[in-house]
Amino acid sequence: LALTILVAGCKTTPPTPQEASLTGTRCLLFAKVSDLSADRVDYIRDASNNGNLNCKLALGALYEFGRGGLSADVRKARSLYESVATVDGAGYEQLARMAEEGRGQAPDAVEARRLYQLALAHRESFNSEFALARLMEEGRGGPQDLSGALTHYLNATQQIDDQAWAGVQRVRAQGMTLTAEQTQRYNE
Repeated sequence: LALTILVAGCKTTPPTPQEASLTGTRCLLFAKVSDLSADRVDYIRDASNNGNLNCKLALGALYEFGRGGLSADVRKARSLYESVATVDGAGYEQLARMAEEGRGQAPDAVEARRLYQLALAHRESFNSEFALARLMEEGRGGPQDLSGALTHYLNATQQIDDQAWAGVQRVRAQGMTLTAEQTQRYNE
């Protein structure tokens, strides 16, 4: 009877979506703490190993920047981000940022632009929209595309006077006019 109770008690059920979301949020918050304890690093690593995407991103950041007592390892970080990218655009966003910054390699604006586009194909992201708009406005990683930059800046705006809003104003000052749809978004 005791053996049956032990075996039955060890049966694990997959976490509910709410539990998985809470775990992922914890990992992302823990990864931002400056004096991250070994217990929290273990929590992030365990949840990452159990497939939590946000925890994989958090563990990737810890490796990328050498935090939480982990040695900096850009290859491990890239591998974790790539494993997320196959399922969620957030992985592509981190890979794009790494390519743009030249983390572990020479900066590659062409690759960054491509990866930001992949990130946006998988999910909405103000960060990817803004970064792609900036690359398009500056003509880095491809031809300058003010029309595309304007569209992405508008998609990235969250409030008046944020960085994306300033990008909209810069591009408009260069003579770009808004389409009817863009005018509606601009006015909102």
